[in-house]
Amino acid sequence: MKRVFGLSLSLAAFLSIVGCHSDEPPQFRLNNAAANTADVQIKTSGGNTININGVTVGATTAYQGTEAGRIDLTANVKNDPTPATATFLAENGATYTIKISGSPPALTITSP
Repeated sequence: MKRVFGLSLSLAAFLSIVGCHSDEPPQFRLNNAAANTADVQIKTSGGNTININGVTVGATTAYQGTEAGRIDLTANVKNDPTPATATFLAENGATYTIKISGSPPALTITSP
């Protein structure tokens, strides 16, 4: 009986580890909690650039895929001369919310 329990526990642990790995590209969305409309530029380590313009106050965009690796962010908020910048490493299988807030604007990256 102990052997069956031990094998069951080992199998469950193995399946949970295998099930957590994903080759899906990382995804991100933007949440604008700043005082005005925001434009965001996302640069990937692979050399691609994604521009998302006109994110209105209080809006959250749909998720978009990107490539894994270093992500450089620049956000410009209307009527605020100081851009917000941030850098993070995006991993396959992960989702990220990039929040723009404050004055001068700041970027916060979270992954649920």
